[in-house]
Amino acid sequence: MILLNFPTYDQIHPEIHVRITDMPTRNSLRDLRQDHLNSLVKVGGVVTRRGGVWPMLKWVRFDCQKCGQVLGPFTQEGEGEIKVGHCFNCQSRIYLLAGALD
Repeated sequence: MILLNFPTYDQIHPEIHVRITDMPTRNSLRDLRQDHLNSLVKVGGVVTRRGGVWPMLKWVRFDCQKCGQVLGPFTQEGEGEIKVGHCFNCQSRIYLLAGALD
């Protein structure tokens, strides 16, 4: 929009920073829901505790970094996390890396 109104503005400043003020509605942190995703929202509240945000996986596989064995794919349902304690091939316990499947 700025270049439409001021065609030579990019010669003065190559970047334009925008600040949005006076958003009409303000949500509390507890009122944020999925329908607020990919939207610009104004939030008010105090963060007293936070936790990690983890994507919910449907399929997961494990690659043993020691022997190269691929374990899985395993179906993961709900919020429970599938854990494999050791490689079925070399019995290694410390070289397993999880990977999500598309």
